[in-house]
Amino acid sequence: MKTVKQLLREGLNEYISPTGLKNIEDKLDAAFEPLNIDIEFSRHFHDRLNDPRNGKDIEPQELMNTFNRLYTKFGNTLINHKDLHAAVQDFNNNLNIPFHLEYDKSRKMFELTSKTIMRKPPREFHTQDRKLRV
Repeated sequence: MKTVKQLLREGLNEYISPTGLKNIEDKLDAAFEPLNIDIEFSRHFHDRLNDPRNGKDIEPQELMNTFNRLYTKFGNTLINHKDLHAAVQDFNNNLNIPFHLEYDKSRKMFELTSKTIMRKPPREFHTQDRKLRV
């Protein structure tokens, strides 16, 4: 069985297509499986992922590294919430990812839905939601 780091390092280094994002989602699902968290990306997330306003393109490995740091730093505390609106702020690559974490009783697992993404220095990213700095 592969470790979380091995699963998260198997990214691609190119523009992220819908199929590429689905591949990333599958790898993240496998990595977050021990926490019983299913990762989802909204349609708006994909639209914003490749938006020129981000400046430098967001690469698959950057995205996977951000989620790796989220898992490492906050994984065990995420599952203490049944309904959480928060934003991951990655200071290493200036990525900000607002998300909603909700417990699905019928599936008996958490669903973490990433709503959008933007490359911006975290101090310039404003949100009313809780900030998880990684």
